[in-house]
Amino acid sequence: GVVTGGLCRDDVSIGSLTLANYTFAEVNNTGNIWHYELRPWDGVLGLGIARSNTAIDAPTPMEALVQGGLLDKPVFAFHLGRCSLQGGCLGGELVLGGVEPEHYSGDFTFMNLVRDDSWAIQLDAVTIGGRPLSGSSAEEGGDTKGSIAIVDSGTTLLAGPAKEVRRLARMVGAFLSVNGLYAVRCDTELPSLVFRAGGRDFGLNAEDLLIFRRGDWCMLGVQSLGSQADGWQLGVVFMRKCYVQFDWGARRIGIAEGKQARA
Repeated sequence: GVVTGGLCRDDVSIGSLTLANYTFAEVNNTGNIWHYELRPWDGVLGLGIARSNTAIDAPTPMEALVQGGLLDKPVFAFHLGRCSLQGGCLGGELVLGGVEPEHYSGDFTFMNLVRDDSWAIQLDAVTIGGRPLSGSSAEEGGDTKGSIAIVDSGTTLLAGPAKEVRRLARMVGAFLSVNGLYAVRCDTELPSLVFRAGGRDFGLNAEDLLIFRRGDWCMLGVQSLGSQADGWQLGVVFMRKCYVQFDWGARRIGIAEGKQARA
């Protein structure tokens, strides 16, 4: 939602790192954010690859950390704890300046960014149960070559083009429920939803895709971006399964298999 306020300067500490005399926005009107007072967070730490508002002559937090020589490497990485359908969630971790080996296994697959303004990578394909989601119809063998995916910790779900999301819903027997979310019976044997990028498959199964349970019905962690969207947003649902490092210096993203305990 839209907020109003002003700019101020102060020392800002993030863990053991301190940005001296850093410029940030101080918000004094959150009236357009529904039930802001009930939110479990106090603000937003922008980690975008570029400044979202060029009218403000101030570096992003990551830009300031790198310019100040405060990081071992110009990299940050997310480990997001898994949640159970009953509502319990494990904690997560943001690492500034590198990665945490305890949170991933195997090697990273690195992909260069395809946009200057976002953490966007090229997608090779998106499939559900081995069947492509894109093209004029799933049966005609289309693929998603040429589409992109923005990896975004600020997006809760997976979000994609309307046609592809509707096709996915039909393939798994889900129906549109409330707030643009899709519901499916919890005992449905969901096929794997696979995002292929950098020549590697990153698959999500039922445990990853079902986000909330009410009785015999579960919510699918996928929503539509609308008919004009030309790509996907891989949000928290994806980042809980995979360990993602954002290489600010090399302008690339690395994805590895995440290690997860159970909530």
